Amino acid sequence: MNKQRHLLIESVVLSAGLLFLLIYDFLVDKPFLSSLLCLLALALVSNLFLSTLLIAWLTLLSIALAVMILLSGVSFMAGMSLFLLVISFPLALTLGNCLVAYYHTRVSKVTTKEKQAEAAYKVLLEETRISGSHLQISLVHWAHNDYFYQVHSKEYRRMIKHTVDTLERFVGLEDSVYYLSDGDFLILSTDDSKDYEKLIRQSLLPQLQTELFINKSSHHSLQYQSAVIRMRSSFDTDTMSFSKVQHLLKRMLETDLIVEY
Repeated sequence: MNKQRHLLIESVVLSAGLLFLLIYDFLVDKPFLSSLLCLLALALVSNLFLSTLLIAWLTLLSIALAVMILLSGVSFMAGMSLFLLVISFPLALTLGNCLVAYYHTRVSKVTTKEKQAEAAYKVLLEETRISGSHLQISLVHWAHNDYFYQVHSKEYRRMIKHTVDTLERFVGLEDSVYYLSDGDFLILSTDDSKDYEKLIRQSLLPQLQTELFINKSSHHSLQYQSAVIRMRSSFDTDTMSFSKVQHLLKRMLETDLIVEY
């Protein structure tokens, strides 16, 4: 499941939960409806001004405070009303964060192209079986990309776009680049004259790793990994499905990481 679909499902679930809180307060506990609305509005607006990392910390702190309030037992509110009120703020924070992230993935110039990559893979693999040529499948992975998304989501998207642009300049005219998800970039090539495993390690990765992730107050260096599979025409499309190729490439990345450390 790609990140955009996951964010959409999470937003729908959280929205349903908050809608239940509003309906319950409206029907059962009207005097506290205004307090609940204020908390929800404050939580949602906070996502417009705070970074993703600060929102995550604020959510954790609000959950901790909610637990302390519930355990203290000192309140002029009924137990159920108090419980719903204290959990509304972290729920709304999480919802706001999901909505902002989903909006940015929708308007971002870079979208995931896993389906397009799979379709192109099947076409090229069939062509190699007919022509007897080779198909090179290269995976370039941005290591620790989840951390950088939490630090600064806007700069994260800029780096994704920049990496795609760099890869497209690097490959040949007949080769194709696809951004899958979670920092994974795929290169498909039928050019037998190029050794992409060597070219990527010696030329592309050093170039990518010169780029800096620019946060508001600091700059971070980046790490990239790569794995390449060279498929011959004798491979069976039924046994080497696109999902299996992805799995194999990721296993190669994990093996390289273990060897490195």
